[in-house]
Amino acid sequence: MAATIPPRRLGTCAGVFGAVFAVGTVAGPLIGGVLVDTSWLGWRWCFFIGVPFALVAIVLLQRTLKLPDLRREAKIDYLGTFLIATPFAALALLAVLFVKEKPLKTTSGMQRLAEESGDGGDAALQGDAAPQGDAAPQGDAPRPVADASA
Repeated sequence: MAATIPPRRLGTCAGVFGAVFAVGTVAGPLIGGVLVDTSWLGWRWCFFIGVPFALVAIVLLQRTLKLPDLRREAKIDYLGTFLIATPFAALALLAVLFVKEKPLKTTSGMQRLAEESGDGGDAALQGDAAPQGDAAPQGDAPRPVADASA
């Protein structure tokens, strides 16, 4: 902001910027929650609702924002780019070539519980798995979390 706004107006613009940010921080999740919870809209509308605002902002910026045209001589540091990129590329190649391939284990907690229970997983995946092994029911615990007798 300091590069585009004169110092005399910088405080006012910073205040407006902060107010817009505060309103957006509160209103954004609120409006998003309403959109998602409305049955005939759904979560996709969180993205669709922003398109008109973005188009209006682009048009306003193109018409009103006048920045000074600063041209500078640009020089690309090819040696620095090479020296930074080479070690990362070498690490990626080493990881691909020398790391032993293991299958990814992407089981959920319920699937792991089913595998460990030994019953084929039917009870755990249907939601009626009883604790096994050392796990004690709540009624036998010395200080139960909740009274299960009711």
